[in-house]
Amino acid sequence: MATTYDGEERVLPMRIVGSEAVPGSNATSATAVQGVDGGKAVSVARTGIVPIKNAAADFKLVAKGSAGNLHGFNLCNGASAGFLFVYDGVAAPIDGVGKQPVLVLPVAANAALSAAYDPPLAFTTGITLVFSTTGPFEQTAANTGLITAWVA
Repeated sequence: MATTYDGEERVLPMRIVGSEAVPGSNATSATAVQGVDGGKAVSVARTGIVPIKNAAADFKLVAKGSAGNLHGFNLCNGASAGFLFVYDGVAAPIDGVGKQPVLVLPVAANAALSAAYDPPLAFTTGITLVFSTTGPFEQTAANTGLITAWVA
């Protein structure tokens, strides 16, 4: 960004605060952001959402055992193509039993699927993600994926 001072154009170093560039600093820290208080820089700690994930390949992830918000998820899939089911509940449904998922997304074999929601998706009971080799209308769980979710 070029700014003119006393008829002379100068390029000032920039840093990002939220979605706005602020002149006068070249700070680029990913863990803290600086604000401006009366012309002086002040540090503000950032808070984040800790990811919830499987410890090993599994077919399900109960990301939240109560009402909450799904900010995003990631599925790294193994050799079987299938579907990621996202349920408003605190447990994975039994295979073949018709519980209506909130989302059903196709996943290719040996592929990854990621999504981020802003604003997040609201769930009233809980947040459970299930990988199935069949779908989109019937669930057949398969332990071939690593599921990670960001919930609050």
